[in-house]
Amino acid sequence: MKKIQMVIAILMIISTVVFAQKSMGVRVGGPVQSYYIGIGQSGSILVGVDYWGGSIKLDSDYHYEEDYYGDQYTDDDEITVDGNLRLIMPRIGFKYYQAPNQDIKSYLLVEGFMVIPLVDFEITEDDETYELEDDEKDMVKDALDFMGLTVGVGSEYYFSQQFSIGGEFGLNWVLWNYSDEYSDTGDDGDYSWEESYKYEASAGLSGGFARMTVNFHF
Repeated sequence: MKKIQMVIAILMIISTVVFAQKSMGVRVGGPVQSYYIGIGQSGSILVGVDYWGGSIKLDSDYHYEEDYYGDQYTDDDEITVDGNLRLIMPRIGFKYYQAPNQDIKSYLLVEGFMVIPLVDFEITEDDETYELEDDEKDMVKDALDFMGLTVGVGSEYYFSQQFSIGGEFGLNWVLWNYSDEYSDTGDDGDYSWEESYKYEASAGLSGGFARMTVNFHF
């Protein structure tokens, strides 16, 4: 019975993707540039991705020289810091058109998104390179692990059945949670110890946005 239900669900999804009107577009003007693909007519299921990235590079050259009663001493150090941070933000949501049969169509927008951080960081000192350990990278990724919700309204003007330009405004809510714990024990007969800690933190951030959309419909 479960197999039959699964086959029916898969067939319904495939038929929706094949026969429903599809769209794709670009959003410009919000916190980040966004791309999306929509499936549907009066209501569109949206699947998209946002991207934000940055990099840093620092070079330091240190030289020290002294002469103390004829004894000379020099010290040279070269340090290079090279780091990259990429944030991939997949999102999924729903866009419901209130008047789908007019040239100017207004709609409600609800989307959820998450942040996938990619971290690369290394230090080179005197021709020796040190990279972040896996547990250090995991700590950075955990610290940048966000989830969020977007709620807004928008309008599109259809120049033709295949092309429209619109605008959106609304609110973004971003939620963040971080936790870490550590424990250690030891006993050598005369001396024993036990150590542990647990750290938890959470935060929320909200803000408005306004952006333009360029949409292509198929």
